[in-house]
Amino acid sequence: MSYVILGKRVLNEHLAVGTLAVFGTGVALAMRGGSKTDKSQIPAPVVNSSSKDEEAFIREFIVAIFSLTT
Repeated sequence: MSYVILGKRVLNEHLAVGTLAVFGTGVALAMRGGSKTDKSQIPAPVVNSSSKDEEAFIREFIVAIFSLTT
């Protein structure tokens, strides 16, 4: 079976291969990743606490979490 597109006969196989190629190219481009951000440019999180002890606990917790992820 074939289709007539712009006056030309196009086979189903060619349409299928073209569709897969376009889709595969899109997936490959999406997965190649973005630019890496420099960690020195990431702002420090704002800590709103009611006491200095609570602020120290929150900061230690944040440092501990980031040390686990890297």
